[in-house]
Amino acid sequence: RAFQDAQDKGDIHVIKLSQGIRQKNAYTIKLAELAKSKYKINDAVNLINENNKLYERTSFDDRRDIILELYKNDSSNSIVVTSTNKEKDVLNSDIRSYLVNNNIIDSKGFLFNTQAPISLVGIEKRFSSHYEIENTIHIKKSFNGIEPGTSGKITNIDLNNNTITAALDNGSIEKIDMFKNGDKISGSVDTIKEFAKGDHIMFLKNDKLIGVNNGQPGTINSIDENGIINVSVGKNRINVNLNHYNYVDHAYAITDYKSQGGSYSKVIFSALADRVNLNSFYVAATRAKDDFYLLTDDVDQLTKHASRPQDKKSTLDHTIPNDEIKNGINIHSKVEKDIDNSKQNKDLSRIEKDGYAIEQMPPNDNSFEKGMEI
Repeated sequence: RAFQDAQDKGDIHVIKLSQGIRQKNAYTIKLAELAKSKYKINDAVNLINENNKLYERTSFDDRRDIILELYKNDSSNSIVVTSTNKEKDVLNSDIRSYLVNNNIIDSKGFLFNTQAPISLVGIEKRFSSHYEIENTIHIKKSFNGIEPGTSGKITNIDLNNNTITAALDNGSIEKIDMFKNGDKISGSVDTIKEFAKGDHIMFLKNDKLIGVNNGQPGTINSIDENGIINVSVGKNRINVNLNHYNYVDHAYAITDYKSQGGSYSKVIFSALADRVNLNSFYVAATRAKDDFYLLTDDVDQLTKHASRPQDKKSTLDHTIPNDEIKNGINIHSKVEKDIDNSKQNKDLSRIEKDGYAIEQMPPNDNSFEKGMEI
């Protein structure tokens, strides 16, 4: 947001890209143009509807059926983009089952333990509400005598005191004060997934030794029961041992966050109305080269939410006016109040909604999409 603030004040020079380089026809070019402005989201939704590519279904099961049919019609060129991890996982399972049953993916698969990082930014790291029991935590910086590299399973979460308790692999049971040490840990969700020859996958964590990046897609060429997979990544082939690096997921459906930077012929956007904002709608709409479909539970609410930029905190939000400093205000108490308000107003609702730590869009610094109008 700091970059956006500077742009709004005219402190930095902004160059806007007026010509699309991804979109290949009049429909997707026009959609990309409309989706960049909060004042034209209604026009963007109308354009989708005029092209008979808008579906409003309150039931997720109904949306699932339509999404699967749309995917089946052009499976080799389609990608499903979702606004939540929960929908992403369900749709990946649906699509993969179809591909296996139709011999597009090898029916002989192998089960492996996988990890998906819990993506938190800024102050979110200091709240226990972003974690669940059985999540794995990883110690990044030493505290309370716990060494970096230590991992463990969360056994208890105390929202009132903002602590998590974890059974660590060093044999100890530790209660972690998230206000004090939340920035010193990272978390991941552990899941058992099946992989087979032909599977489209996505790497979820950077690893220089293997040569993969977070969000990078690939296709499995071969796999064995020991977890050795050979993957085509772009023009290269790499070998990965899933017992050593298991940050992988199926990539038939991906979140809007993970879709950034990607280009796909046909995009099917499954969008919960209250989880969409201007940034996420723009990212999803501009991934499509040839075709774009939108499925939502409430068109009116989606249009309303998609017209709003993502609410992001800036360090300027926590600055204290000079006159207050001169009058002797307690700076520490003011910051504590800001943190408490952030917890009450923003964080707890996420777990109550669907039990998933929802991936957040990065701050809108316009570095990856210069044409957005906020």
